[in-house]
Amino acid sequence: MAYEHGARGVILYSDPADYAPYGSNSWWLPPDNVQRGSVYPGPSFGDPLTHGLPSIPGMYRSPRDDVSLPTIPVHVITYEEAEQLLRRMKGPEVPKEWKGGLNLTYRFGPGFQESGLRTRLEVNSENVLKNVSNVIGTIKGSLEPDRVVLIGTHRDAWVNGAVDSVSGTAVIMELSRAVGVLLKSGWRPRRTIKFCSWSAEEYALIGSTEYVEQNYKFLSDRAVAYLNLDLAVCGNFTLMTYSSPLLNNLIRGVVRNISDPYDDNRSLYDVMLERNPAQGGLEPRLRTLGTFSDYASFYQYLGVPSIDYGYFFINNKKQASPYPVYHALADTYDWIKQYIDPDFRLHLTLAKLAATFLLRLSDEPLLPMNSISDYTQVLRLSLKYVEAHFSELLQSRNISLEFLRNAVETFENVSLEFEEHLASYKNEKDFRKLRVLNDQMIQVEKAFLYPAGLPGRREFKHLIFAPSLSNVYSAASFPGVTDALAQCTQNATLCSDIEFQVSLVTHNIQQAVAMMKPIL
Repeated sequence: MAYEHGARGVILYSDPADYAPYGSNSWWLPPDNVQRGSVYPGPSFGDPLTHGLPSIPGMYRSPRDDVSLPTIPVHVITYEEAEQLLRRMKGPEVPKEWKGGLNLTYRFGPGFQESGLRTRLEVNSENVLKNVSNVIGTIKGSLEPDRVVLIGTHRDAWVNGAVDSVSGTAVIMELSRAVGVLLKSGWRPRRTIKFCSWSAEEYALIGSTEYVEQNYKFLSDRAVAYLNLDLAVCGNFTLMTYSSPLLNNLIRGVVRNISDPYDDNRSLYDVMLERNPAQGGLEPRLRTLGTFSDYASFYQYLGVPSIDYGYFFINNKKQASPYPVYHALADTYDWIKQYIDPDFRLHLTLAKLAATFLLRLSDEPLLPMNSISDYTQVLRLSLKYVEAHFSELLQSRNISLEFLRNAVETFENVSLEFEEHLASYKNEKDFRKLRVLNDQMIQVEKAFLYPAGLPGRREFKHLIFAPSLSNVYSAASFPGVTDALAQCTQNATLCSDIEFQVSLVTHNIQQAVAMMKPIL
């Protein structure tokens, strides 16, 4: 965007209003730290030279000049350094909502108050090819070796990375140790388990995306679920989860049966309900998946039901997201031990959660994916959002949402019936019947995929939870529909895709309904 508006370079900094609102003492970002990150514009993930193909020898690579990479230099500086530039800028003052936490007058520019003063930006980055490797450990299933449950975390970090990514790696290392003890005792999981350590996540989810692209057909047919750990412990206020709605009942059941690390008389569920309630306050808030971490390729490309979770502090206008020293030099072992998890009981709690999720998904004969009706709330909220924000535009173009409303209503009714049907097979022993029911549950998620992908981002195939064009991290409400409507609002010549996108999401909801029709 900066390049499109004529910028010759970009200097980024983390303002203390977001990262040190109470000063740089305690856990806040020090004035001499910078937040690193990738400015790869996307919207796809993985190796930009091999979109749709694995980045391995023998595969076609796009010419570098054909790849959408940043075309102007970008550099990050500390807010201590930024103050020296901002204090000298001229031009009109910025609006109140743009003002940061530095003791100066924030101005738009351009230029400096002192005549002849210039900023020289020199960036010496080079585009080079590097080999990176994922590390995968496999435990073959005893009864269903052709069905796979994966758990993963990335191991690369911008600097020290004690939170991002070492906290997630520490949890999975402890989990693998515990599973090793079970294996030595003679236990084997019903389904195959894969432990995954991803590389190059920070650049563009490269390791996990290339693994998915290399094993696309295998994973599409055989992957049951994916569990992700990334920012495992970046706060100590509450546990937060992000998941496919199919797995919400699994999450609720597990957190009810694990004690809070600071109070044995309370469960994780109790604390989540108190500190992070859903609207209405009757249950803890269970968030939906965006594209923030390595689950993205599994969920967006393949429709594999996924969970991402960790300990966080809750954002407000005085706090940075996801934590103050994110991607900074101060993200160290000492920072975690002093401010977040002194005796590592939060890490241990996450290992217990990971073990329970993993064992239930890999060992239970009937998969714990029976919260299909939770999807109804998501579909209704998405429909409500479209109606609330774009009703006039839809009416002006004579586009009806009647069939979409009917599809959502039918989904609600059939999902409740399907959950009752599943409950009647709770103690089923017949392998054939269990396989049929399990496949039906898995296929509900896959029914929301559109093989050709969304406009402008073909790798994003999930019509319910893909990100919008304006925010690649968070899931949007009916992203294809809302993006088409937003584009039409901005430019009347870009309205032709609205009706097609409405039809697509309607059809895919109908396909999900078909997946739930009784077979047995």
